[in-house]
Amino acid sequence: MSAETTVSPVDSAPAQRRSRPPAGRVTAVVAAVAALSALAGWLLWPDSGRSVELHGGTARFVLTVTVADARQGASDIDLRVDDRAGHPVQGLTIRLDASDPRMGYADAPVPAVDSGPGRYHAAAVQFMATGQWNLTFTLDGPDGTDRITVPLWISG
Repeated sequence: MSAETTVSPVDSAPAQRRSRPPAGRVTAVVAAVAALSALAGWLLWPDSGRSVELHGGTARFVLTVTVADARQGASDIDLRVDDRAGHPVQGLTIRLDASDPRMGYADAPVPAVDSGPGRYHAAAVQFMATGQWNLTFTLDGPDGTDRITVPLWISG
């Protein structure tokens, strides 16, 4: 008896390899994705320099408050005060208290100086943090004192 040995034929076809993309192509794709992400972030980021207009009132007065730049840091605030008939109110002494009700931040009260008929200006009001702030205006005049608070959102 003879023993037979079976030999399997050797595959003469070249082995198929999985090719990897060149390192340059991967780098280019990553760079393109990063650039598009940066562009989207820049386009969607809140624009500084945009003013915010708020409205409020008391039984005697209608207030229009314009915050020059509602972002963390210092901002000028302009106030227009009209009576309920729509006439500008002059001769008031106005104090502005800005406070962060969540954290208890507040700076010294800022006087709003007369800047024209029914117009007052508070310079460099400090906003030390982002988030909800309250602007409380105390209006003193010959007929008494009015107080009004308007909310303001400060961004980063």
